[in-house]
Amino acid sequence: MALGTALTALSLALLSQPSAQPVQIGEPAAVLNAAAVQRADIRTAIAQDDPAQLISIGVALARSGETAAALELLNAAARSETRYRLETAEGDWVDSRRLAMKVIGMIDRGEFAVSGRVAAR
Repeated sequence: MALGTALTALSLALLSQPSAQPVQIGEPAAVLNAAAVQRADIRTAIAQDDPAQLISIGVALARSGETAAALELLNAAARSETRYRLETAEGDWVDSRRLAMKVIGMIDRGEFAVSGRVAAR
Protein backbone atom coordinates (compact mmCIF):
# COMPACT_ATOMS: atom_id res chain seq x y z
CA MET A 1 0.00 0.00 0.00
CA ALA A 2 3.01 2.29 0.38
CA LEU A 3 3.26 2.47 -3.43
CA GLY A 4 -0.37 3.58 -3.65
CA THR A 5 0.20 6.25 -1.02
CA ALA A 6 3.34 7.50 -2.76
CA LEU A 7 1.62 7.63 -6.15
CA THR A 8 -1.39 9.41 -4.67
CA ALA A 9 0.93 11.98 -3.09
CA LEU A 10 2.75 12.37 -6.42
CA SER A 11 -0.47 12.85 -8.36
CA LEU A 12 -1.72 15.42 -5.85
CA ALA A 13 1.59 17.28 -6.06
CA LEU A 14 1.47 17.28 -9.86
CA LEU A 15 -2.17 18.38 -9.88
CA SER A 16 -1.40 21.33 -7.63
CA GLN A 17 1.51 22.58 -9.75
CA PRO A 18 0.98 25.30 -12.34
CA SER A 19 1.49 24.37 -15.96
CA ALA A 20 5.15 23.82 -16.83
CA GLN A 21 4.67 25.61 -20.14
CA PRO A 22 3.96 29.33 -20.31
CA VAL A 23 0.54 30.26 -21.64
CA GLN A 24 0.11 33.28 -23.88
CA ILE A 25 -2.95 35.50 -23.61
CA GLY A 26 -5.29 34.88 -26.52
CA GLU A 27 -4.38 31.23 -27.04
CA PRO A 28 -7.25 28.85 -27.89
CA ALA A 29 -9.07 27.14 -25.03
CA ALA A 30 -7.69 23.77 -26.18
CA VAL A 31 -4.16 24.98 -25.50
CA LEU A 32 -5.12 26.45 -22.15
CA ASN A 33 -6.67 23.13 -21.08
CA ALA A 34 -3.78 20.93 -22.25
CA ALA A 35 -2.07 20.97 -18.84
CA ALA A 36 -5.29 19.99 -17.05
CA VAL A 37 -5.85 17.10 -19.46
CA GLN A 38 -2.30 15.88 -18.92
CA ARG A 39 -2.83 15.95 -15.15
CA ALA A 40 -6.07 13.98 -15.55
CA ASP A 41 -4.13 11.41 -17.60
CA ILE A 42 -1.62 11.08 -14.75
CA ARG A 43 -4.41 10.45 -12.26
CA THR A 44 -6.01 7.84 -14.56
CA ALA A 45 -2.73 6.03 -15.22
CA ILE A 46 -1.98 5.81 -11.51
CA ALA A 47 -5.48 4.65 -10.62
CA GLN A 48 -5.56 2.02 -13.36
CA ASP A 49 -1.98 0.81 -12.75
CA ASP A 50 -1.44 1.07 -16.51
CA PRO A 51 2.26 0.65 -17.35
CA ALA A 52 1.82 1.93 -20.91
CA GLN A 53 0.31 5.20 -19.72
CA LEU A 54 2.77 5.49 -16.82
CA ILE A 55 5.69 5.12 -19.25
CA SER A 56 4.24 7.54 -21.82
CA ILE A 57 3.56 10.22 -19.21
CA GLY A 58 6.93 9.54 -17.56
CA VAL A 59 8.70 10.17 -20.88
CA ALA A 60 6.70 13.37 -21.42
CA LEU A 61 7.62 14.60 -17.94
CA ALA A 62 11.29 13.72 -18.50
CA ARG A 63 11.29 15.64 -21.78
CA SER A 64 9.91 18.70 -19.97
CA GLY A 65 12.60 18.48 -17.30
CA GLU A 66 10.42 17.08 -14.50
CA THR A 67 12.69 14.11 -13.89
CA ALA A 68 11.69 13.43 -10.27
CA ALA A 69 8.03 13.05 -11.22
CA ALA A 70 9.02 11.03 -14.30
CA LEU A 71 11.09 8.65 -12.21
CA GLU A 72 8.20 8.08 -9.79
CA LEU A 73 5.89 7.07 -12.64
CA LEU A 74 8.52 4.97 -14.39
CA ASN A 75 9.42 3.15 -11.18
CA ALA A 76 5.71 2.41 -10.66
CA ALA A 77 5.55 0.96 -14.20
CA ALA A 78 8.67 -1.12 -13.55
CA ARG A 79 7.15 -2.55 -10.35
CA SER A 80 3.65 -3.02 -11.72
CA GLU A 81 2.16 -6.51 -11.66
CA THR A 82 0.43 -5.61 -14.94
CA ARG A 83 2.69 -6.26 -17.92
CA TYR A 84 2.33 -5.38 -21.58
CA ARG A 85 4.39 -5.85 -24.71
CA LEU A 86 4.79 -2.33 -26.03
CA GLU A 87 6.03 -1.13 -29.40
CA THR A 88 8.86 1.40 -29.27
CA ALA A 89 9.43 4.28 -31.69
CA GLU A 90 12.00 2.06 -33.44
CA GLY A 91 9.35 -0.63 -34.03
CA ASP A 92 10.69 -3.09 -31.44
CA TRP A 93 8.32 -4.92 -29.08
CA VAL A 94 9.49 -4.75 -25.46
CA ASP A 95 8.09 -5.87 -22.11
CA SER A 96 6.70 -2.86 -20.21
CA ARG A 97 8.93 -3.47 -17.18
CA ARG A 98 12.03 -3.64 -19.35
CA LEU A 99 10.99 -0.49 -21.24
CA ALA A 100 10.40 1.40 -17.98
CA MET A 101 13.88 0.41 -16.78
CA LYS A 102 15.38 1.49 -20.13
CA VAL A 103 13.80 4.93 -19.83
CA ILE A 104 15.00 5.22 -16.20
CA GLY A 105 18.53 4.49 -17.48
CA MET A 106 18.14 7.17 -20.15
CA ILE A 107 17.16 9.70 -17.48
CA ASP A 108 20.11 8.65 -15.33
CA ARG A 109 22.45 9.21 -18.30
CA GLY A 110 20.96 12.66 -18.93
CA GLU A 111 19.47 11.78 -22.30
CA PHE A 112 16.37 13.84 -21.52
CA ALA A 113 18.26 16.87 -20.23
CA VAL A 114 16.50 20.10 -21.09
CA SER A 115 18.84 22.33 -23.04
CA GLY A 116 19.13 25.96 -22.05
CA ARG A 117 20.12 26.97 -25.56
CA VAL A 118 17.80 28.98 -27.74
CA ALA A 119 17.88 28.93 -31.54
CA ALA A 120 18.65 32.23 -33.23
CA ARG A 121 18.33 33.32 -36.85
